[in-house]
Amino acid sequence: MSVTAIAQEAVPPIGLAYVAAAVRAAGFAVNVIDAVGEALDTHSVWTVQPPYMLRGLPFSELVARIPAGTRVVGVSCMFSTAWLPVRALLGRIREAHPGAVIVLGGEHATACAERVLAECPAVDACVLGEGEQTFVGLLRAIDEGAPMATVAAVLSRGGPPAPGTLPRIDDLDAIARPAWDLFPLERYVEGNYHYGVVRGRSMPVLASRGCPFSCTFCSSPRMWTTQWSARDPGDLLDEMRAYIARYQVNDFTFFDLTAIVKRDWILDFARRLIDSGLKITWQLPSGTRSEAIDREVAELMFRSGCRNMNYAPESGSPAVLKRIKKRVKLDRMCASIEAATEVGIDVKVNVILGFPGETLAEVRETIAFVRRLARIGVEAVSIFPFSPYPGSELFEELVRAGRLKVDDGYWAGLVFTDLGQMTSYDEHFSTRRLKALIFAAYGAFYGTQLAANPRQLLGSAAQLVTGQGSSKLANALGPLRVRRAAWQRLRSADPTAQG
Repeated sequence: MSVTAIAQEAVPPIGLAYVAAAVRAAGFAVNVIDAVGEALDTHSVWTVQPPYMLRGLPFSELVARIPAGTRVVGVSCMFSTAWLPVRALLGRIREAHPGAVIVLGGEHATACAERVLAECPAVDACVLGEGEQTFVGLLRAIDEGAPMATVAAVLSRGGPPAPGTLPRIDDLDAIARPAWDLFPLERYVEGNYHYGVVRGRSMPVLASRGCPFSCTFCSSPRMWTTQWSARDPGDLLDEMRAYIARYQVNDFTFFDLTAIVKRDWILDFARRLIDSGLKITWQLPSGTRSEAIDREVAELMFRSGCRNMNYAPESGSPAVLKRIKKRVKLDRMCASIEAATEVGIDVKVNVILGFPGETLAEVRETIAFVRRLARIGVEAVSIFPFSPYPGSELFEELVRAGRLKVDDGYWAGLVFTDLGQMTSYDEHFSTRRLKALIFAAYGAFYGTQLAANPRQLLGSAAQLVTGQGSSKLANALGPLRVRRAAWQRLRSADPTAQG
């Protein structure tokens, strides 16, 4: 089951669908409750300070849907921004099912397993890392009466410490495909709920897992190790054909952390997709590397249907990039971005400001960099404040230095997409000043874009007004309007609600 906080958009829970498929393939009975997908238009206020706006089934209804006599309840918490409401939900589940084994999985459980068990007595065990094989192994241990602590990559109460290195699944093609038949998938597809721009009926897929890099602000090394694994392009194409036939989709959103690492892989996939004759589009909204993408690769990607792609340089300052271990050559990335835009791919770029130790001179370098991006044709940027994410190297450094106290206030303030809730962890800037610098960076990008590519910005603005089109800017701002409208409805019903 899954629950969504205000910081997260509603997307098909592909990780949970993979785990459900593995459980079913192993011969266990499985019942899925997709709390978000079952009630995409239902919003409620969960009264903590600051309050959360939750989307999906109310806790009481969600808990009531768990069948009596359920032996194991698995709950997914992918993002730590949702931990406070998920923790409350876990307590409600324990009250209703005192004899069940309650297991938490996902990136939050992996990064914070010890804290989860300490903060939430309702949880019996945490599944760390990839869940398919580990959760099935845990179910078998429970079924056989064996201690949960005997299962690798499981941290249970009274068991040994969490393993330092997690096992990885070697053959991604051997995993059962997501059990979408157990989820209200059509509601997501029909309603254009997915992580990317709107290009019709879109389906989530994974072509790879993991990332071979060790950026200090990212929790991926803890969750996935630094192993990058890719599926066979032919198997991926077969899955896409199956979804086209079953769900009549015309677009695919790749949920990969780092989809394009090996040049040979992306060339093989693109050529197979072109040869297949499928008239579809696909997109990479999560951010990808630039090393493998030159003009030849970009042209093949476009011909195969790629229309939107995110790059994630994170900073325009070489000194900052070195400190955060972001192995990026900015000139090489700009050349890759320029090649992509010239062939017709819409490009968005992610940037972070306020890394610990970042100076004003380094911020100015990043602002100059986003201006450069606007001039070479980047369609949109997302400029986030640095947020110390659990499981990351910088998070641990801040905790050890006493600059970060992990309490409910920290979890509530981890909403990194909401500048109203942000906190500066850069000793050179107050929160107010960092927020001003973020707005200045946005102004620099879109001001330069208006001067260099006015049609691009005006086209995005028109799509925002009409609510139609595939502009990344329009698709990013659209959900903000939905959330604002939901808050207004909730406050009309309950004047004490805050937003």
